[in-house]
Amino acid sequence: MIGTSDVHGAIFPLDYNTGFEANVGLAKVSTYVKSVRAANPNTMLIDNGDTIQGTPLSYYYDMIDQKSEYPMLKIMGAMGYVTWTLGNHEFNYGLATLNRVIGDAAKEKIEVLSANTYNADSTNFVKPFIIKAFIVNGKTIKVGILGLTTKCIPSWEDPVHYEGLHFNDLVDEAKKWVPIVRDAGADVVIVSAHTGTSSLSDTIPENQADLIAKQVSGIDAILCGHAHTGKTYSFINPDGKVVPVVEPKNGDGIFSQIDINIDAAGNFIGVNAYNVTLTATAVADPDILALAKPYQDATLAYTKDRKSTRLNSSHNHDL
Repeated sequence: MIGTSDVHGAIFPLDYNTGFEANVGLAKVSTYVKSVRAANPNTMLIDNGDTIQGTPLSYYYDMIDQKSEYPMLKIMGAMGYVTWTLGNHEFNYGLATLNRVIGDAAKEKIEVLSANTYNADSTNFVKPFIIKAFIVNGKTIKVGILGLTTKCIPSWEDPVHYEGLHFNDLVDEAKKWVPIVRDAGADVVIVSAHTGTSSLSDTIPENQADLIAKQVSGIDAILCGHAHTGKTYSFINPDGKVVPVVEPKNGDGIFSQIDINIDAAGNFIGVNAYNVTLTATAVADPDILALAKPYQDATLAYTKDRKSTRLNSSHNHDL
């Protein structure tokens, strides 16, 4: 399993502020994913949120062109993403925009997850989890993915942007949902939690990945995010089991991989979880670049026009 988080609207290996190449973007990740899938077709690809905010490209299709299929989800579909967990920045542009993008995720057969995000009537806003089955060494292995979103969105976001929703505590929700995922048949449970590990610098309880690992039984590994650390951790759960926690970074070519180990008889025997760092010279997938080029061209034309308008306004003011 390969996990990304905090991609923040990046497809191209580009710093839009400087115009220079940068070690970011889904196109670079795609090259790595293709190489892993060539060796293991059972490779899953999941995203842990903060996906639709952060670049001029994402902004253009959040706020300006609201008719085209959303580029991040179009590219994620082409890359074969299975799930997308909602992050806090998914709510930056309001529910009309988010629901439109969720609709585009459905077109690409990407399941949108957040077990702790609820409607006013206490139904789930999106799916809490999925289970995906694989045949490995002649035996069916079922992998459950449980999605969780930092509960502190009301501390940061305009209430209009999440109107009618509430966000429950992640530890409480993990305690509720992990047994449900297990009872639904999952042999392996991976939590995709858009939250980091807690620290003394937290002014509000936005980071709970370590608490989930330490207080909830039945989890095999956690893909966390939000804090952009690019670090790996391990914690002991209530049953004395080591639970690895991996967190991608919002750049520097760092994302995560969780290897699910199956023995010759087809039995699950554990996980190895670690971060992958792409070199600055890693090649971006030309297929993804080509698919995203029309979106990029429209974005750059928009930013060029905006810059020209600002310059003209400045000159007129000087006159």
